[in-house]
Amino acid sequence: MKNGLLTIIFSFLALSLIAQKDIGRSVIYTNDGSVYVGEIVSENILDIKMVIGTMDTITIDKRSVKKMSSPPQDIIMYEKGKYHRTGGLFYSFHLLSGVGNDENATANLSFIIGKRLNEKWHLGLGYGISSSTVELPGFFWEQHTFQNIFAYGRYNIKQSKVMLFADTSLGVGIAGDQQWRGSYTSGVYFQPGIGIEFASRKKLKWSIKLSQYMQNTSGVSTFEDNFNSQAVYSYNQFYNRTLLGVGLTF
Repeated sequence: MKNGLLTIIFSFLALSLIAQKDIGRSVIYTNDGSVYVGEIVSENILDIKMVIGTMDTITIDKRSVKKMSSPPQDIIMYEKGKYHRTGGLFYSFHLLSGVGNDENATANLSFIIGKRLNEKWHLGLGYGISSSTVELPGFFWEQHTFQNIFAYGRYNIKQSKVMLFADTSLGVGIAGDQQWRGSYTSGVYFQPGIGIEFASRKKLKWSIKLSQYMQNTSGVSTFEDNFNSQAVYSYNQFYNRTLLGVGLTF
């Protein structure tokens, strides 16, 4: 009897110590929509004590808890359950356009698949489409469309809820359908940029990016002159335009 009572007492003491042991970072979602991220320092049948990011200790009534989870190892957590990933595969869509008139405009759409090597570096491969218009010397107007196949790299400059990053796309711009009055060539495609990405509680992350679109091409156009004779116009064009747009990353 006495030994049994001692066993029960020691069992309760052991459970108490386990309950009070720091079990690492956790995410607690409550019924009113609040999200708490921190370290659970003690827990009983009624409430949970947690040290949050501000180093304050809060007490959460268990009756208000909707869900609890432990954040994965490959994420960086911020307040209200928002996070950035530091590992795994990623998929990104970027849509950017230049600021200019219709005669000198550029639109750029790209899709990227890659891997987060760590919290700083991302590497991947991408495919995109770029379309540009240009007014050439002599008041000639041309439009060029390219399919972009490229390698992609990204470096996260500052780790925070609003993350500052720099990225680069380097590859080839393959000339699209040739125009009825002429043709143009494929060329090197290069697009460095800088942007910010916003942490969220979802896998989807929004970003805003400013980049510099660079593409080289040369072409030939045929036209009729004032004497109804066929003439040939040759040109070299190097696009170097600033683009602004948004991105989605999963």
